[in-house]
Parts: sequence; C-alpha cells; structure tokens
Amino acid sequence: MDMTLYTPRLTLRPLRDSDAADFAALATPEVTRNIRSLSTGMSAAEALADFPRRRWRGQTGYTQGIAHKDRLIGAIGFGTDPSIGYYLHPDYWGQGLMSEALGVFLPAIFARFPINRLYAGHFEDNPASGAILRKFGFTETGRDTGTSKARLEPAPVITYALARDRLRVLV
Repeated sequence: MDMTLYTPRLTLRPLRDSDAADFAALATPEVTRNIRSLSTGMSAAEALADFPRRRWRGQTGYTQGIAHKDRLIGAIGFGTDPSIGYYLHPDYWGQGLMSEALGVFLPAIFARFPINRLYAGHFEDNPASGAILRKFGFTETGRDTGTSKARLEPAPVITYALARDRLRVLV
C-alpha cells in the first residue's frame, strides 16, 4: 500500500520518474540554503538518479512529492531518525500549501508508524518554517548548528519535537 494523500489542493504521492525535471527545479538557491540534502542547480538526470533512495518502501526514510494540479511543486520527507523535512518551490510560498500538506502528512505518519515522537528543525534565518511547525504542536527542544550544500558556513538551527498526543490537527 502506498502513502498517497490528498488535500483540497494537493496530492502527496511517491515520486515518479516523470517528476525529475520539476524536482530539479526545486533546487533554487532560496530552497537549497534551507535543505541539507539538495544541491543548487541539480539537473533532471541528477534528480532521477537520487529518486531510488527517496522512494516509498513501506518504512521510514522516504520522500513524498507534493503535486498541485499534477505538477510537482515540493516534497516532504520522513527520515529514519524519525524526523520530517519539507520544501516548496518559492513560487508557491505564502499560500498555506505547506500547512495543508503537513495537515494530512503528520496524522498519516503517526497512524502508520509505531512512533511516539517526531523531530524537525529549521535554520534560524528561516522563521516561516518554525511557524509552520509550531502550528501543529511542535515545541522547541534546543539550538544547534547545521549545514546545507548551499551554505558556505555552519548556521544556527532551531530543533523541535512533536509528541504523538500533542499533534494539533487543523481543519
């Protein structure tokens, strides 16, 4: 059984080979500076080569594509540690789409996997990501430093956790 999820405007689904060009288009400097696993200027061939490690295999450690009108506009991932990460193409920022995506993704994660706590973090200079996490009940757990492939130096990171019983389901 796959992990396809639906919202009024979005479909969260496994990545398809046909998504490679759209996935590569996500690798803008604005996005990659905040994501540890993406390189700015990724080609469609590089994206396609990266898909096997991101595919849904019925366990933690996968990435869902976020599609709007059947076009890939972002991604959301669930790591093995268990942490989440997410990103949208800048053309789609500020429209409530990531909140909409997390609104179905987080309950699905807790329903499908026997975990009691999820983790997340964001670079300090990306406060919008923190606002989204707090909206769903994530609470700050500390401060650290982190890197991304698009940052030249380590930068401050704010870390968060969400207990299963603290998830806020938004309607």
